[in-house]
Amino acid sequence: MTNNDELLFNQVRRGLIGFNRIYDLLGTKVKYDIVIAHETFCSGLASLYYANHLLANPLKILDIVEYPIFSQRSTESIRKAGLQNPYADLLTYDFAVNVANKFDACYATSSGQAEAYARNGCTTNIELLMNCREDGDAPEVRADYLSRMYDFDRSDILLVYPNRAYEHCGLESAIYALAQLDDRFKLIVLGEVVGELDRKVTSLVESLNLGDRYFVTGMLDPSMILPILSEADIALILFEPVIDNHRYSLPNRLFDAIATHTPIVTFADTELADFVTKQNIGVVSNATAPDDLASSIKDALVRNLFFRHQIKAVSAEYIWSGQVQKIVDLIQSHCQPRARVLLVALKDIRRNDRVRRIAKSLLDSNCQIDVVTKFMPLSSMVVDGVTYHRSE
Repeated sequence: MTNNDELLFNQVRRGLIGFNRIYDLLGTKVKYDIVIAHETFCSGLASLYYANHLLANPLKILDIVEYPIFSQRSTESIRKAGLQNPYADLLTYDFAVNVANKFDACYATSSGQAEAYARNGCTTNIELLMNCREDGDAPEVRADYLSRMYDFDRSDILLVYPNRAYEHCGLESAIYALAQLDDRFKLIVLGEVVGELDRKVTSLVESLNLGDRYFVTGMLDPSMILPILSEADIALILFEPVIDNHRYSLPNRLFDAIATHTPIVTFADTELADFVTKQNIGVVSNATAPDDLASSIKDALVRNLFFRHQIKAVSAEYIWSGQVQKIVDLIQSHCQPRARVLLVALKDIRRNDRVRRIAKSLLDSNCQIDVVTKFMPLSSMVVDGVTYHRSE
């Protein structure tokens, strides 16, 4: 193993490279009152180093958006890096907590994510900042994008898998379940199927003769997700509870379904399932087996109108303005009006609606916002009035 392949070394290296790029881009002449890091490893470390070079001591905020244990992450290549060396996996976990402890405030997208930090010694308070959608983001009436794209009619029942498909995210179970349902049921993946899964899924669809009932849109402009999802009868959010990142997360797609009042089917033994059960907004399949999933889909269809009414009531509580107010209040209690904010988002944010929402909310609260990022976001993710700096 070379140094560049070693997990902990690679994360520290990425953070230091990120710092150097920020320093080269911005220098230290601009007075930032607040530095916000979007994700812990690269952006978090880079933000701490950059804040240390500023003349004033800025308020430092960490936006935790990933599970801190690599061996328990969703993406196969990342998970393998954690499984390759258990000591490196644990030391990288320690590194994440140590970075978080240097921030003044931390926010996480789910309770389980926050608890993973606290369990390993994080002493900085971590509050929830769930990925709720902005009020009014969803269309008021059903759009018909999918019907036009794939020539569906009103008798078809649209099962939408509303995200890029990874390993252990239930797509194969959904395909097997589709084979047990009648021809009215169509399965649509909003996004792409990642490389390591795509060949397997394509072969499965062919073997089950489902080519005329299974569809993959490919990657979409993020602004199209809610209009398209509004057409769905059921949202399939199928995190298999085999890794902690699936057990302890409340993903974007949950709040997309809430915003569009779309009933949810999900798997048991996850934080997501607990949320769906508590709010009574869908059906939890007690097993990942295709027959159990098919039964849950039928149940969700029978109770579809009830769930839609329930989600409509719940949706008023889960909107972005109620979440982001926590950060706005913190900034207003520590800083003067027109505070200057640097939002460090060194990951690929081309399709990242969370970064867009944070930047827009802080701009609306009378802050001045600079964003430093690896790639410029898509035009629909750009906030007018925010200054973007590309690090590469």
